[in-house]
Amino acid sequence: MKKKYACGILLLIVCGLVVWKLSSSFAYTDPDLGYTGSAIISGTDWGVNITEIAEPEVEGNAVIKGEIDKEGSTFSDFNCVLYNPGDKVSFNITVTNTSKLEAELYSIKKMGLSPEQAELITYSITPIDINLMLHTDSQDGSKIKTNESQNFRVEVVYNDNIANGVYQEFNLNLGGTFIYKQK
Repeated sequence: MKKKYACGILLLIVCGLVVWKLSSSFAYTDPDLGYTGSAIISGTDWGVNITEIAEPEVEGNAVIKGEIDKEGSTFSDFNCVLYNPGDKVSFNITVTNTSKLEAELYSIKKMGLSPEQAELITYSITPIDINLMLHTDSQDGSKIKTNESQNFRVEVVYNDNIANGVYQEFNLNLGGTFIYKQK
């Protein structure tokens, strides 16, 4: 009986040592095993951010008021005044993938023009890199790997093709968001 009792205790001690050894060895392994599946990653592991906004270029009588704000992948408070047809404001934006995942350009959202203003003002955000494309049902958008950047051109133009003498001053507060999804 004592022999069975001693064997049982010895078996418990060995099992305890095995469990302790396995748990301590897992504690020292690299926790970053990669991201697979459909889990949404957030926090410091995910981020596509505007890293640079170039100094705006002005043509005609256009005026820039204040600084352009940026937060994450959104720029806002882009205040400009267009007085005459042909007035133009343009600048470049650099967007960088600061995450641990590859990202896909899904869409670009422009904000700030009313439908009436859109008849006289052209507001565009276009890729500078010719190979950039947006996501559609039939194709993936442009992919951006970790620490890589994509460049865009923002232009606001008071159209020349308006009726003579129908000039209007436009005081615009524009913005935009680059929407990327995890790939």
